Amino acid sequence: MKKIIVIILILFFINNVQAITTDTIQNADNSNGGLWREYFHFNITADGTAIYKIIINTTHIIIYNTKGNIEISGSITNSNFWDYILSNCNDIRVFNQSSQLYFYIEKCNYLNEIIVWVNLTNGSNELNIVYGN
Repeated sequence: MKKIIVIILILFFINNVQAITTDTIQNADNSNGGLWREYFHFNITADGTAIYKIIINTTHIIIYNTKGNIEISGSITNSNFWDYILSNCNDIRVFNQSSQLYFYIEKCNYLNEIIVWVNLTNGSNELNIVYGN
């Protein structure tokens, strides 16, 4: 039993990516009255305002910091991600713990790879990617 608990804790900390179904994050712009289906949540600390690069491919999410180093890397734990987003990626939004952030979608190769740049503001301790509206 102790081994199982230790393995679960290790997997939790190694895989920093969570797909969380929610109905509480409904204030992102252009929701058009629809509900955002899910979001990915990352614990991250911004010391000052910084631009982060997010790459989402068929199986993984990688977040690079301003220096180009990998800040977070993990598997997509939600098998519905590609089913929920629009093929043009127009239903992706990015926010921290309190508000929506400025972001730019550089690449949207549906079902293969998405590249998003986000301006993570000073004091942010979360990075969330909401999708599926």
